[in-house]
Amino acid sequence: MPQNYLVLIGSQSPSSGASTHGTGFLVFKERDCYVVTCRHVIREAAGGKLFALPKLKKTKNPPGGYSVLILGSPRFHPQDNQTGTYDIAVAQLDVNREFLAAHDIVPIEMTSSHVVSDFREGGEFVAQGYPIDYANTALAENRNEPLLPRHIRGMLRSIPLQDIPQHGFDAPLLEALFAQTNAENRSSKGMSGGIVHGTQTNQVAGMVLASGDFELSVQDQAIEALRGFVFVSADRIREAIDA
Repeated sequence: MPQNYLVLIGSQSPSSGASTHGTGFLVFKERDCYVVTCRHVIREAAGGKLFALPKLKKTKNPPGGYSVLILGSPRFHPQDNQTGTYDIAVAQLDVNREFLAAHDIVPIEMTSSHVVSDFREGGEFVAQGYPIDYANTALAENRNEPLLPRHIRGMLRSIPLQDIPQHGFDAPLLEALFAQTNAENRSSKGMSGGIVHGTQTNQVAGMVLASGDFELSVQDQAIEALRGFVFVSADRIREAIDA
C-alpha cells in the first residue's frame, strides 16, 4: 500500500486551539470518500471542529500548507449500543476523487479482494499509525520532509474477548483481535484508528483499537504480561461504511 491514505485526526476549538487525538485512514466507496477512525478518538475530540491531516511533513507549517480535510458528523457501527461497541467511527468527506487525486492523496479500496478475513493463530499483521508523542516530536522538527507512520508488527494470538483488557471505550467491545509484538515494537497513545494489514500490503485486515502493554488475566488473576495491539476486523469496518 502507499502511505498517503493515512491521516492524523485532530480538532480545533475556540478555547484550547488545535490538538491531535489519533490516527485515521481514507477509504473510497464508489465515488464517496470517508475517514475511518476509532469511536473513542472522535469522543476525545468532542466540542471541537474535526479535521484530518494527510501526507504529513515534519513541520507544523510546511510550504503551501496542509490539505486539511474537514470531517462531517461521524456515524458508528449499526450494532453499537450501550452494552457493546465495535469502536468504529466513519465520517464522510465533502471532496471527490478528482480533488484528492490533484493533491496526490489516494484512499484505499475495501472491496472483498482487498480485505483479509483469515485470522489464524500465529498470523502476521502490521499496524500503521501516528502515536501522538512520536507525531508531535516530529512536527516540532520543522523539516520539510515526509513524516512516515510507525509500523508495528505482531503475531495473532487467540485470546478470548473477555480476557482482553478494555479501558477507555464507550461500552464493552463486541470484537477484539490481539496481535502480540516484541520489545522493539513498543507503541503508545495515538495508534488508535491506524490501519492493520496482513502480509500482503494491499490487503486490509482491520483497524487498531488500542496498543501498548497489557496484563492478561483469567478470573481476575494476572497470568501473563503482553505487549501488542488490539484491532477490529475489516469486515466490521465495511459494515459501518455501508450502514
